[in-house]
Amino acid sequence: MNVKSLSMYQVKNFSPYMTKPSFKGEAIDKFDEYTQSFMTPKGIKVGNLFALEKDINISEADIDPSDKKTKKLYEGGIHITVNKYEDSKQIEITNDKGEEILYAQVKNGANAPVMEYTKGKYNHNVVISDKSLRGKKAMFLQGSTIETRDGEFTLRINDPKKKIAAGNLAFKGNLYISTLNKEAKTKGAVEKYYDKKFYLDAPEGDYKEIVQQHNPSLLIPAGGFGERFENVSSILGDGTENKPSSYLPRNENYRIMGTTLNMAAQAGIIEEDDEIKYLSQKHELAESDEVSHVEAYGTDGGAFAEALKKDIIPDNKDAIILNADIFTNADITRAYKALKTLPNAAAVIPYYPVGEARAKSFGLIGVEADADNNMVIKEFVEKPKYINDLPEDATAEEKEAREKVRLAEIGDKYMANPGMYFLSKEAVAVLKNHNFKKLGDVGLGADLMPTIVRLAQEGKLVDENGNQMKVYTVPLEAKGGKAAVWDDIGSAEAYADIIHDVARETRKNFDTPEFNKYYGVPDAILNDIAASSHIQTGVITMTPESERAVEGFKQKYNIVNMEGNIIVS
Repeated sequence: MNVKSLSMYQVKNFSPYMTKPSFKGEAIDKFDEYTQSFMTPKGIKVGNLFALEKDINISEADIDPSDKKTKKLYEGGIHITVNKYEDSKQIEITNDKGEEILYAQVKNGANAPVMEYTKGKYNHNVVISDKSLRGKKAMFLQGSTIETRDGEFTLRINDPKKKIAAGNLAFKGNLYISTLNKEAKTKGAVEKYYDKKFYLDAPEGDYKEIVQQHNPSLLIPAGGFGERFENVSSILGDGTENKPSSYLPRNENYRIMGTTLNMAAQAGIIEEDDEIKYLSQKHELAESDEVSHVEAYGTDGGAFAEALKKDIIPDNKDAIILNADIFTNADITRAYKALKTLPNAAAVIPYYPVGEARAKSFGLIGVEADADNNMVIKEFVEKPKYINDLPEDATAEEKEAREKVRLAEIGDKYMANPGMYFLSKEAVAVLKNHNFKKLGDVGLGADLMPTIVRLAQEGKLVDENGNQMKVYTVPLEAKGGKAAVWDDIGSAEAYADIIHDVARETRKNFDTPEFNKYYGVPDAILNDIAASSHIQTGVITMTPESERAVEGFKQKYNIVNMEGNIIVS
């Protein structure tokens, strides 16, 4: 038997202290030094599960409730139990409720890979690095299983909350990208998109000529840290990507933010000789004709507000704002048409219908119908605590919040805010002149858009003829007026779910692509994603080389079952 990969001698002498304690103060004083050695500012990290010799116990109840960041990292509690038997070692991870999250077992002296376990803002996952993977990494997300033919080792990751089944006119200088985290990576992702001319594959939007006529500015906020996505971005490419610059299978040049760039290309805002301007917050990009330095903000709205005040972004024309970390087939020309045709429209914020289960994860749009039966936005509802399950002893504040949720009901669904904003030139000018007390605290959905809604309701937002303006919502639509598909790639699980769903749809509608619910995303991208997904097992191979690496890995360890949400870089 080949035991070079990880002999029992190596297991026993593998140091369990991966890091020095990173937290100080009351937050972790109740944990022993051994447990603290695995706690980092980003969560818990165990370099090799099979090397553990003692239990690790992190109860949520032992964390100072005022230390919200630490409490969030270890929400639900993490208890790692090490059981040693005559012929094997077993590792079990449970939460405070006793629900099993992970189970791993290795026979003494077995040929087994190193399994690195982490949990932070993202969900529990295990990353395997092994020579048989030919430089690739395999990430096992919740709902994954791996078993060897002779039982040398086993890994199973459960999810207590979820059961997982296996162009003609170029507009120069109209596109602005706000950067903050790993700015050069974001800029590089945009350059890859342009160099490979992906914009040529974007199908023309239904009302592209209206966009061309009015020539709006387009802002793409791409400044987030993507902490819930960090486990995926850490294994892609050279391990230094941020979320917008992380790639989708199987074209290494096509990145997550390519979806947003495609929407701009559909509308004619991106074409061959366009100029892109960057709002650099961390100043990792040197100032130039295309790069303007702004302050570093903790929110995505501050950079936009400052760019308006400094005349980097013009205040005499409309503006569109699109997120950089979504996957959608939305045709933004349809929402822009609504901005230009609805009566006295100050802004249009399209809604995406979600069911009750998802509604708690989104900011919702509360509306009321006007005299023409158009949906006018009355207020924004933050992620609601209660939908229909309001308890009998609910407080007055909770009851009031529940009533606001009713404003977001549409049939048996709720109107979620997908983070796409279409602003008139009047709204842009008002935002430029508005006195926000502290730009660092200005968020797009939390501050800028509610300000527009409030000013419109107060009659302080009027058109050039003095008419009071309104903020509308319309359904998010794809080409032809079909309901758009939209997902926020917030986590590794969301990323994997989207890839599998795209693969199912694309294979099912291979001969009739117009019936694919993702119709509007370039065919080449849909086909690349479909080729990467092994729907029956849940394995996603990001490149053709990853496909071969998986086969080598299975052969080396005699693996007969490898299924779940597994991403192989």
